Amino acid sequence: SRSPRLISKSVDDTTSPSQLSAADMLQAEKMLFQRVQADSFAEELKFLKRSQPMPRSSRIAALAPVLDKDGLIRLYSRIKFAPGVDESVLLQDKEVTLYNKQTDWDSFRDIVDDTLKLKVALKSSGDVDNATMQFTNTIQTTCWRLTPQKSEYGMRLKNVPGEIRKRIQEKRRLRRVWHTSRCPSDKTALNKAMFELKTMIKDTEDE
Repeated sequence: SRSPRLISKSVDDTTSPSQLSAADMLQAEKMLFQRVQADSFAEELKFLKRSQPMPRSSRIAALAPVLDKDGLIRLYSRIKFAPGVDESVLLQDKEVTLYNKQTDWDSFRDIVDDTLKLKVALKSSGDVDNATMQFTNTIQTTCWRLTPQKSEYGMRLKNVPGEIRKRIQEKRRLRRVWHTSRCPSDKTALNKAMFELKTMIKDTEDE
């Protein structure tokens, strides 16, 4: 929850630099690393979290990757035996953009609409921090999933499973039907489709 506080402090000109503790900076750095790795090495993270051998087909298999206590992929290699030196954090060498002209904005709107929790009690600073984090994570991860990087333009690769895309299309169809008819049964069908889509998205993210 420190990252939202770090952001708010950074944009507030009246905030003293001394209010940004070393712990705040380290936590923000870890979170940025985690988000980049989750996008760049999603499959590798699955194997490391399950303590399973890395497939030889993985581009980082030869680097002896390990998962640290913060869930970051680090390089074990020879640096492990260098006194006072930590294992390197693994980051990809190409630029990763949040969105570009290939971003699927229609699917973005649907997934955010079905994932974001708007009815959240904000009774404390911790509640605000958590809500900010959830909002930021939803926007970022959805954008990354629906934005092919430059090397993927020609192939038109999509990170969203085909079944979820079908459910999104079905939800759009049912929404158009309900907007036209305003029939209670059509509204029920739309609500059911929205619930099933939200459940499927959550199950996919938990895998």
